[in-house]
Amino acid sequence: MVEGLVRTLADHRFVVDARDDRAHSLSERELTEYASEISFIRYGYDSPEWRFQQVRDARILLYGQGPVLAAVAQDGLRSGWRRLRILPRAGETILRAAAERARRDEGQQIIVETAGPDPAGDPLLRDGIADADLVVHVASGDDTEALLATARRCADAGVALTQVLVRDADVWATPVYERDHRLVESGWRWLVAGQAERRETGVSWLTGPVPSLIAATVVLACFRHLARMRPERTGTRSGSRIDGTMTRTDLESLTTTAHRFHPHPAGGAAVGMAVGMAVGAAATQDTIASLRAAERVSQGDLLARARGFVDPYLGPLRSLDEEDLPQVPLALCRATVIDPYGRRPPSAVEPVVAWGSDRETARVRAVLAALAAYGSLVAEHEAQQAGDRATAWGMDLLTGAVRRVRIPGGDPATKRRAYAAPLGAAAGLCWDEAVGAGLLAHFEALPVLGEEAGAPSVDPVRESGDGEGVLDTVRLLERTGEVFEFRDHSAAVGLPAYTVTAAGGAVTRSVASAPDQALRHAAEHALLSWQARVEGRPEVVPSSRRWAAGGPPDPAFLALRLLRVTGRTPVVVPLVRDDHRGAAGSLLPFVVQVVLCDD
Repeated sequence: MVEGLVRTLADHRFVVDARDDRAHSLSERELTEYASEISFIRYGYDSPEWRFQQVRDARILLYGQGPVLAAVAQDGLRSGWRRLRILPRAGETILRAAAERARRDEGQQIIVETAGPDPAGDPLLRDGIADADLVVHVASGDDTEALLATARRCADAGVALTQVLVRDADVWATPVYERDHRLVESGWRWLVAGQAERRETGVSWLTGPVPSLIAATVVLACFRHLARMRPERTGTRSGSRIDGTMTRTDLESLTTTAHRFHPHPAGGAAVGMAVGMAVGAAATQDTIASLRAAERVSQGDLLARARGFVDPYLGPLRSLDEEDLPQVPLALCRATVIDPYGRRPPSAVEPVVAWGSDRETARVRAVLAALAAYGSLVAEHEAQQAGDRATAWGMDLLTGAVRRVRIPGGDPATKRRAYAAPLGAAAGLCWDEAVGAGLLAHFEALPVLGEEAGAPSVDPVRESGDGEGVLDTVRLLERTGEVFEFRDHSAAVGLPAYTVTAAGGAVTRSVASAPDQALRHAAEHALLSWQARVEGRPEVVPSSRRWAAGGPPDPAFLALRLLRVTGRTPVVVPLVRDDHRGAAGSLLPFVVQVVLCDD
């Protein structure tokens, strides 16, 4: 009974075996003054005195501005910081007075000096980082350049770092980074890239106890880091760091949420997306070979992966949802994509809408269309950076040779204010599907499909033999009460090609490798056009195909047919690098852009 009682108490750390605790050099006065902090450590970890000594011995640099900076200094000193250097960008006198009031013992050393306006060129900040064990940086407003510059300096010096950004309505904070400081750069880049135009409300929520509440979470994270109190989450290996996350505190409600992010395409060493111009011909050939050999991703797997890439603040996809879209007779899903480089605000990038006979199909297609838009945005940025050399490495789909092509920008045919991916940008669950979708988009843009003269009318059900569920979709069209006419343009295109007209106007075009696939896509697109018209939502009709419907097409066959019709050579440019480490690559590597070349 005694053994069971002691074992139970030990399991819950009401009693501990301190025989193997690491030695410490804390004084009796420190043990008495900071008994509560030591007990806090002891509840979950061994050697609490030694761990607390790491907090006492750490050289901490506090840099930045604002009331949160002062609150962090005060809370840090109250938690036991002994060697604190503060570099405020303003308000040195006030900070020194606040720090002195928070002093807990005579051994605490406090140095306050005014930092320069430029963090990248401030020698005082440079020397302070070089002499520190931990840097706590508090920035205000939209001063992300200071955050990036400080992160780079800490990375170069190998110093642990945590950063806080205080804005009008919210506060963002990073974990403590011991290494991989480039990852924190990615977090700030994602935040700025998707930042909508903000209006000044004239209300300041950073009053009363709010700065102290924010500072308490920051200081606790620093305390856990310095005392080696890891893991921070159940199931995480001791000593590991949870990276790729930032916490957001809403200043109005004081609710705190965690947000995940992935490496940014401009985020230093871990570059995830890059167009072919960033690599050579041999690397492009290897990339394409690996993508062609890669296994097909299932719909369920893609949606499971996508959940980690959708975040309203830090995700490449800011949303993936049905929202207020009409769901009858077709299911619709909208994905919001951001320009990762922040050249366009979110309102200047057109959301993508996809449809399907069921919710899962619509969501999968929305992810594919979103990745095509995201990849083309990255490609456009790289092309603009290159200037006159705005070319990329791609593969000739007729010969298999690697060659350079020019990368077009946003699709001018849409005639919309917001950015839309150019014609030929597509994604698929495998390589052939992605390339096939890009080729089919060029087929469906052929002027010949707009010429009704000589194109015979056909019965879609009889033409398809009810393959691919054409009958069910046609019956839905009949129930709309409108008359839809299917016309066959296959002779002019060289592939199964159809247009659907209603009330004398063209509704949709469809080209595919097989008649049943083309007819199914044409009927669904016509049904979508009717659904959008009666619901007053014309924006849900996409301007171009971004995915392949039906089975994987034969890219070589489609490329040859497209050459015969247009006289131009199809070249495919992969928009995802072969390392698959980045935001889009680890979600789905099969993102391409098919470009037609005149030579």
